[in-house]
Amino acid sequence: MMFSRKLLLVTFALLALSSCATAPNQNQPLTTISSDTLDNGFFYAVHSKPQSADKIELRLMIKSGSLSETEAQSGYAHLLEHMAFNGTKHYPKLKIDELFEKSGLVVGNDINAYTSFDETVYTLSIPKANKQLLADALLYFRDILTDIELEQGELDKEKGVVENEYYLSTQQEQSYNYALFRDYIKDSEYENRLPIGTVESIKNSTVASVNEFYTAWYRPNNAKLLITGDVDSERATQLITELFASIDKSTNDTKQPEFTAPTFKTQTRDYSSKVINYSQTDLYFEVPKLAITDSQDLSQAFKLDMLNMLFNYRLTAANSQREGSFNNIGIFYDVLLGDKALNNISVSHQKNESQQAVEFIAQELARIQQYGFSQAEFDLQLAQMKSDQAQLSNHYINQDAAQLAGATISAWSTGDIEFTFELEQQAYQLLLSTVSLEELNQLANELIDSPRQMTFATPYQADKPDLLAADKLFAYALTQPIKNIVLNIETLTLPVAKKSATESDILSESVDAKQQLTPWQLSNGVSVVLQPDDSIKNEIKMSFTAPGGSNAFTKQQRAANYLLIRSYLNSGLEGLSAQTIGQRFEQERIDIMPIIDTNNHGFNMHSINDPKSLELLFSMLYSSVTNAKVNEHEFALEKQAAIEYQQNNLTLPATATWIKTGEILFPHNLQQEQISVQELAEVEQHDIEAIYQALFNNVNGYKLTIVGDFEPAQLKPLILQYVATLPRGKESKFDHPVQSLITQASGINETTYPQDNGQVLFYTVTDTPNPSIKAVYQAELMQAMLSQTLTKIVREQLSLTYSPYVMVRDQAAGQAFTEVMIELITKVEDIETTQQVVDDIIAGLLTNGITQAQLDENKKIIAQDLASSLTDPASKQWLLHRDHLFNYPLGSTEDAPAIFASISVADMNQFIRVYLDPSKTMRLTNRPQQ
Repeated sequence: MMFSRKLLLVTFALLALSSCATAPNQNQPLTTISSDTLDNGFFYAVHSKPQSADKIELRLMIKSGSLSETEAQSGYAHLLEHMAFNGTKHYPKLKIDELFEKSGLVVGNDINAYTSFDETVYTLSIPKANKQLLADALLYFRDILTDIELEQGELDKEKGVVENEYYLSTQQEQSYNYALFRDYIKDSEYENRLPIGTVESIKNSTVASVNEFYTAWYRPNNAKLLITGDVDSERATQLITELFASIDKSTNDTKQPEFTAPTFKTQTRDYSSKVINYSQTDLYFEVPKLAITDSQDLSQAFKLDMLNMLFNYRLTAANSQREGSFNNIGIFYDVLLGDKALNNISVSHQKNESQQAVEFIAQELARIQQYGFSQAEFDLQLAQMKSDQAQLSNHYINQDAAQLAGATISAWSTGDIEFTFELEQQAYQLLLSTVSLEELNQLANELIDSPRQMTFATPYQADKPDLLAADKLFAYALTQPIKNIVLNIETLTLPVAKKSATESDILSESVDAKQQLTPWQLSNGVSVVLQPDDSIKNEIKMSFTAPGGSNAFTKQQRAANYLLIRSYLNSGLEGLSAQTIGQRFEQERIDIMPIIDTNNHGFNMHSINDPKSLELLFSMLYSSVTNAKVNEHEFALEKQAAIEYQQNNLTLPATATWIKTGEILFPHNLQQEQISVQELAEVEQHDIEAIYQALFNNVNGYKLTIVGDFEPAQLKPLILQYVATLPRGKESKFDHPVQSLITQASGINETTYPQDNGQVLFYTVTDTPNPSIKAVYQAELMQAMLSQTLTKIVREQLSLTYSPYVMVRDQAAGQAFTEVMIELITKVEDIETTQQVVDDIIAGLLTNGITQAQLDENKKIIAQDLASSLTDPASKQWLLHRDHLFNYPLGSTEDAPAIFASISVADMNQFIRVYLDPSKTMRLTNRPQQ
């Protein structure tokens, strides 16, 4: 299967879809920009865009990151970012949390910040309906710039939080990417200026030393303010001027120092650790980072993107012709530090195939050097670029406040020009009128001749590759004559599946005008719900799933399920290869993905509103149900890959701990037992074919939910032709699988944690099926309240952890248990204290319950999140499909306020007592392995 390609420009990742390349409809909401630099040097910009979601986004950028620090100040930029949330002039201490929590905002989600090498950025996401909150948020940003209150007591507490974050982010057992980055910055200025700083520097910090850094870098001429969304530009500008123009002009014009990018290292390296459980070979090319200052630069970036598309297509095609194909292969672009970037050819493979991967990469590069790409390959990718151009109009129409903010901050950070529809349209037109096969072949040769480095990821305890032999093999294969590849570029014509001769009809049809719902019941047992929504132009989201899933599987079927999805995806469909289908899907802006969850199975889909795209999607859905076949070769490859992955995973020390926790939580439970390598080895092709046939080859009981920019009459012929004619078969229903669960409180102490931290875990499972949608919202409320309480006590008051993680899962139809997991990563010496504090919090909840104020506050948070979800097509469709699949009342999300109103303090306290039953709780501590 192909890797998804990365666009050269992250800010140009087009998230919306379109079928035409015309200019945006002027009746649709477009962005208007108001910007100015005040007399004191403070720059602001307001990007106003009506109907761009129900949130307004605010960003305060300080052009100061860890590169501003001296050796003694290491980590101060990040520490100061933390202190901005501990108290300011107008919002002392906890008043900040009170202000935003009363408004239904969540720290870490709606309120956040980050520090990089180059800048510190504070982010706020507020409801557009709350006009006063915009003024309050701007006053808070003004305080951050000039009036953070640095008190010794608050600083000492925050030191502990930052120290925990340091240990969390500094890996002793290094992941592959972390190890690559640390080697890249080694012996450079960046190595000693990591944003996280050093523990010694943080411990030695004082109010005076942090304040010295604060006053040096937080000043109006070193800051920028951004507001995006459906905001009144005139009022916003007035508020900004009133609050920020009064700040005194600074006489300090110091700019953050610029450092030379780290030297690219060409020595071949290999990496292995207790957290690496896969085999991968990478070839990195160092290339200049392209600065985007005008449409010509952007057009050049598109050419480089097209070049990567050519490489991806060629490498995937060549890999598919190998007798033993590698697991995955692709080429990616990544920005480095300074003015450098990387192109990376990556091959994921079996642990004994590193030499084959090296030879493959070298031979394909030699083939490209000797023959270049073909005209047919060029034409295919040119069609893709034309398809990308066709997205442009709706991208700008659909861009929401968060996307606007992200794109703008990215441009401010990199120094690139801010993109506009006109700029991108000009760049595409320039590309399409000038790009040639000869030019791209020349660019390919320039890339191959660039400085390069080869690296290997090797699973823990596996044999490492012979690096000297790898270098010799690569150098030899790159210079040898080689035959040109013969590519079979398939064509896909519509309809893929011919119209069925079976007669079908709609048994029942109704319209809910209030909620804009059109429910149908088809004669083959499929239930359909359509909800037109033109708030996001030209996007249609769909789910086609049924009750069932893997909960009722035998252990043998669970093992087969490991191999099922990828075996079918990689086998293609209707005589077409997976590569051809993937290429055409991308051009037509559609996707269809089979899924098998624990309690449901089926397909998730999306499309643009284009007749050809929709016909292709529904036609491929019909074929996926009626005519999907597994290629014997692809099954064998997937089986081999799954076996090796499991072998690698089982060698990791942490895996043994998770197996132990599973045995405690689910004693003698075949549904939850770890699948062994032997069980995977025993899976035969007919095993996965039998599962696919049982789950996907009949549709009685399936639910089809479609939300997006369409009219029901438009989709009706396609649904009647391709969905209503699918085989009926046996009805899919939810079962209530009874599984063996923990029956008494248990605790274990382990020493397998791979990093130099301590892990504290509480895990509770109960058999408590949902009686109604009310329990779904109670679970969300419980998760929000636990997260909030742990953050305030364990993190903010006691500085015992950086970020508590809480997960509460209700027991929906077809599920076997509820789950509550609380995980904290702390310093090793604080493990017992942290566990005791959480024990006390849980005991307090079980004994005393929650208060009405807590419940009301969290109701507001969840209700606001749900309202925001209804402005996102994917979330809106998922929520409607949840109600449809589980037979909750349709529109439960819109009716959430009424459901919340029915949840009392007594309801929640009883719910918490059941979900946190001490007799069904396992407590774990895990220290680093000595």
